[in-house]
Amino acid sequence: MQDILSSFVMEKYLSVQSFGVVGSWLCANIHALDEDSLLDIISKLTRLKYTDDKIEKAVEKYMKLRGHKIESHVLIVGLLNFCMQFQIYNEQILNSCSEYFLSNWQVVPPSFLKSFIYPFGYLQYDPVNNTKFWMLVEKIMNENFDKMTSCDLSSIILSSIYLGKYPSTLVRRMLSPEYLAKVKNADMWKRFYLIDTAMTLECEKYLGPLLPKDQWSKPITQDFRVKNILEKIMEMLTNVAGGQDKLSVAVLYRTYHRMKHIYWMSCCTPLGWVVKPLTGNQKPFGMLILPY
Repeated sequence: MQDILSSFVMEKYLSVQSFGVVGSWLCANIHALDEDSLLDIISKLTRLKYTDDKIEKAVEKYMKLRGHKIESHVLIVGLLNFCMQFQIYNEQILNSCSEYFLSNWQVVPPSFLKSFIYPFGYLQYDPVNNTKFWMLVEKIMNENFDKMTSCDLSSIILSSIYLGKYPSTLVRRMLSPEYLAKVKNADMWKRFYLIDTAMTLECEKYLGPLLPKDQWSKPITQDFRVKNILEKIMEMLTNVAGGQDKLSVAVLYRTYHRMKHIYWMSCCTPLGWVVKPLTGNQKPFGMLILPY
């Protein structure tokens, strides 16, 4: 089967019918595969951009029976990449990967840390052992801080923020003047601003913002009618939001251009800043949007 998949990759062959046979074969023979063989198959399926329910169930079965015996950290990375590629939220697979990390983090090179941690935030899946997992992540990140690239470091921090974990000590260290002086990439600075903004809005213990005013954001042209309305109701909106620091104006949400009054919460996700319906005891904020 590995040779067949290799030929598919080489020839860029795409056939749902043929790929369906791969799923059936994998489901029937998953118990006979060693770690290298499974990694090879999963990597090729990822390159071919194909999966189905049978393939997912086969991998789930493998992780359930042999997940605690896996020795290769590269296989775990391959499985997590597979889950990210196809947006697979399989509890057995993801929890087994997190258990591997908890048990074998000493053998994971710093260059692989992003591959182990970021997928959980990207998929917005909190491992079943989340408290222990994220405490270990913060500990490892602080220990390997100087060995990691700013891209990997910021990606892991964003991953934790996506799941409502706020490593304030680590963020302050990353946004220190000494560290920032080494970063020249404009795109990386945008990511730093995203982290700083998310921490300021979502973490009460975070004494931010730590960065100067964002110079890359484009100004938003605001209708004078909106400005006049905001001036009249700003005090009320501030009270509802819970403070001036919890309220933003002139924020563009094109998806909701037909709505005039909505009550949502704003949060940071892998797709950027989004709005979600309020749940539980979350405080709403008012948003007034005029149609285009």
